[in-house]
Amino acid sequence: MVGHLGCSVLLCLIAYCVTYDLEKMKLYTIWAYAFLFNLTNATVINVYLVEIASDVAFGAALVVMQLVILLETMTALKMMSWLSPQGFFMFYAVTSFLGFIFVYFWIGETKDLSEKEKKLLYQPGGKFGRSLSANESWPGHHAVQV
Repeated sequence: MVGHLGCSVLLCLIAYCVTYDLEKMKLYTIWAYAFLFNLTNATVINVYLVEIASDVAFGAALVVMQLVILLETMTALKMMSWLSPQGFFMFYAVTSFLGFIFVYFWIGETKDLSEKEKKLLYQPGGKFGRSLSANESWPGHHAVQV
């Protein structure tokens, strides 16, 4: 959560530095962004996925994540020409802030949960999973009382 909010602030600061041509501050801000991103967002997602997902779901999530990174890499220069460098950084600042909101409200805490409770957290009938219909059952959905 800190990673998304911090990255959002730093991306806004990078856009400011690009707008006003503050070379040294831009360099330090990019360094701070890279450090914070790699310390938080880049690593935490992998740790969290291992906790909550089965092997197959974890593999699928990693493939999707890598495809998104590929898409971002392929479109970055075109986006920068469409939005200007400042607009490009502001776009990612806004999406990072939306990521913060999403994590804050819709991602479950796994602290003090057993391994089984972590795996069932997002399953149908789980705390963050979809609701079960009246005649539907899901193995283990009553096991999680979080």
